[in-house]
Amino acid sequence: MHCRHALWCVLTLASALFAPSVKARPSLRGSPASQRKQNQEADREKLTRIENDAQLEEYKHAGLLVPLPENKTVRIDYRLGSKWRWCRTWTATFLQDLGRDYFARFHAPLRINSAVRTVVYQKQLHGRNGNAARATGARQSSHPTGATVDIAKKEMTSAQLNWMRKRLLGLESKDLIQATEEMKQLVFHVMVFDRYPAAGRRIGGVRE
Repeated sequence: MHCRHALWCVLTLASALFAPSVKARPSLRGSPASQRKQNQEADREKLTRIENDAQLEEYKHAGLLVPLPENKTVRIDYRLGSKWRWCRTWTATFLQDLGRDYFARFHAPLRINSAVRTVVYQKQLHGRNGNAARATGARQSSHPTGATVDIAKKEMTSAQLNWMRKRLLGLESKDLIQATEEMKQLVFHVMVFDRYPAAGRRIGGVRE
């Protein structure tokens, strides 16, 4: 009986040691690591965190920020003030591509409810909304870089949500974006990296 028990233990240990590892499923859940990744990317790209309204206007006039695309495939939440309806050029390209493919699949537009913010405004936002990221530090918000947008998901169907998750995870796996599906704010928070235009259009499409 003792021998049988010992044999069982050996076999159990062997199966545990040599069993193929199971990879965790990719996820868009937010995490400190995701926030650090966004800020590391901003540093790599040497993106300025836009400090105040004066600097925001300078970036617009210099062409470092462009208007958010707004057409039948991409709509902007009416509550977003006109001075915040701006983003980096590659982020605008990403939205145009994503909106086009989303509209082709569902005959509905994307809805954008946040884009560039200043550091000053991010501090105010964090002060009145505990869910908003900080304006400074290793886990600061990436919105002041102008590379980040929030895509509303409140009115999306389950099919639309699944499509969006698949699309964003695909681009994230290629290190072209960093995305988070927020549950309290009901948005997809997406920072687009400056290398997106060179590769995103070739790999971004979802065939269903």
